Amino acid sequence: MRSAATVVVLRDGPAGVETLLVRRSPDSRTFAGAWVFPGGAVEPADGDPSDTDAVRRAAVRELREETGLVLPPESLRAWSCWIPPSEAPVQVRTWFFLAVAPAQPVTVDGLEITEHAWLTGERALTEHGEGLRALMPPTWMTLHDLRRLRTVEEVLVRTNREPPTYHATVTRTAAGTELVWGSPRSARLRIDRLPWQLLSTSAVPSPEGIRPS
Repeated sequence: MRSAATVVVLRDGPAGVETLLVRRSPDSRTFAGAWVFPGGAVEPADGDPSDTDAVRRAAVRELREETGLVLPPESLRAWSCWIPPSEAPVQVRTWFFLAVAPAQPVTVDGLEITEHAWLTGERALTEHGEGLRALMPPTWMTLHDLRRLRTVEEVLVRTNREPPTYHATVTRTAAGTELVWGSPRSARLRIDRLPWQLLSTSAVPSPEGIRPS
């Protein structure tokens, strides 16, 4: 399975922690028109995709290419790992990292990435639920986990744990379509209608073996 990395860039805002979201071009081959965190696939120039350092190099390279922000790889803090359901057309294991926003302006190329926005998790989820901002499940879940944390420092404290791995399956029943995770997260995310609904979850994710550092 291929590997990819994405960076959840954080800053303190008047209403709480804000994250940087970028909108992929409507013509993109993957996640067209969706609002995502900056990131992309591990390339040969980054190194062995199974190597932690290569994944981090890919993360900061993609961040620089998509937003103009420059960060050292060692500044990234592992947050989670996502493995797509078997039904997904693209099978890529993706590491999510947290990073504190550098003192630089965000610049997008207007081609692959068409817009950017700094949003609290609460606002991003509300706009998604209203059909105003398309999100992917990993983005939605990350924003959900961050939404009630008030400061970047408080978020970073949460990284002092084993990053959980999400390996979802798709379940379709008379009640609707859900993404389902087993232990340790034990969550069900209903995604067939807006707003999406998280039906059950543990308070804090627990470890599941795979870790990027």
